[in-house]
Amino acid sequence: MKKLIIVAVAAVLLIIGGISFSIYHSSVKDVQSAEEKAASQAKKEFNLKSVTSTQPYFGNHAFYVVEGTNRSNQKVIAWMPKSKKQTAVLKKASSGITKEKAISIVKNDKNPQEIKSCA
Repeated sequence: MKKLIIVAVAAVLLIIGGISFSIYHSSVKDVQSAEEKAASQAKKEFNLKSVTSTQPYFGNHAFYVVEGTNRSNQKVIAWMPKSKKQTAVLKKASSGITKEKAISIVKNDKNPQEIKSCA
C-alpha cells in the first residue's frame, strides 16, 4: 500500500512538472518569436547587415530594442515598436551615452534609493 501511494505521488508530480514545463516553454516561445520578428523587421526596414541582440522594453510603450551593424559596419540600435501606431527609430550606437552616464543622470534627476537593474 505504501509503495502504491509513493508511485501515485510521483506520477502526480511528474504530470504537474510536465504541464508546468509545457506552459513555460510555450510562453518563452512566444517571446522569442516576437523578438525574432522584431529583429527581422529591423534588418529589412533599416537594411541591417547583422543583428547582435534583441531585448524587450516595456515602458510607456512596448518596444523591442535591436542592436546590430549596418552595411557600413557601424554599430546601430533600432527601437521596433510592438504597436503599429508607433514609428521605428534607428540611431548609431556612438550617438548614445554610456551606462555610467545614464546611471549618473538617473541618480541626479530622480534620486532613487536603489537602482535594481542596469543591463
